[in-house]
Amino acid sequence: MSNGCEVSGTCCTNECSTSGAKQCSGNGYQTCGNYDADSCLEWSSVTSCGTYQQCTNGVCVNKVAQLTITKECGPYCSAICGGAAFTPPSGATAFYYSIKISETNGVGARVTQKCRDYAACGSYIAGPASPYCISYSPVKTIPAGGNVVIPGAIYSYCYPRVLTETYYITDDNGNSFTQPITFTLNC
Repeated sequence: MSNGCEVSGTCCTNECSTSGAKQCSGNGYQTCGNYDADSCLEWSSVTSCGTYQQCTNGVCVNKVAQLTITKECGPYCSAICGGAAFTPPSGATAFYYSIKISETNGVGARVTQKCRDYAACGSYIAGPASPYCISYSPVKTIPAGGNVVIPGAIYSYCYPRVLTETYYITDDNGNSFTQPITFTLNC
């Protein structure tokens, strides 16, 4: 036998070079080996990865949610962004807004908490101490390939004022993220 030629006189050519090597094919992988009657190596049929997985370097690995965060509405000085109206303390102004968090990689996620951090504004503090965290119960759910819109409201004794909110998120595969967004409170 030489160059893959069999005793019977038929020849074959290796499709892959190392038995046991793996390659991605679509959303699955193939393994190099001898799967037929000749002595040459070929790729196996595709073994599919799971629903929340993708093939990387011939191995199925858990997908990671791909998240984007945007200001969907506001901030406004009237309750028009989906949040409930409230009466701020005397001398303060109420601001209303909503944040949209989108997922684009086919993995759902849950928003468990947000923390606010305020920029200085004269000698005033905008409401509770900064940073101030709010836990969501129940959590806010981001469907795989979808989004969630989260209304917000805050008060401040002065404006314009910069506000940063950081959202704490865990995807369906257990990966944890923080997604910050910064915007200015102004009427």
